[in-house]
Amino acid sequence: QATKGSAPLMAAIAAAAAPMASDFKPPELAMLAWAYGSAGGPRPPGLFEAVAAAAGAKVDQLRPQELGNIAWAFARVRIADDALFDAFGGACERRGGAPRARHAA
Repeated sequence: QATKGSAPLMAAIAAAAAPMASDFKPPELAMLAWAYGSAGGPRPPGLFEAVAAAAGAKVDQLRPQELGNIAWAFARVRIADDALFDAFGGACERRGGAPRARHAA
């Protein structure tokens, strides 16, 4: 959980990262989502929407662990992005089914 003192830094990073999310590589997207999901506190405006758009566009490039980390982060901050989760489901189906339990969030 992020401390109160780190909130301005987390907000500044989110503000800088959101407009660039489409340029992030799949592991970077997953780590960004995981970090903000883990941090707790208020949701940075626009960050998860930017991650969803970028992850949806790169869904077939995401490894199972990255899919799981992003899905977990969205669940942790209580965002149900139907389009993103549908894209994740489609990616799992194209890969031959759901991720194995060790890859699931």
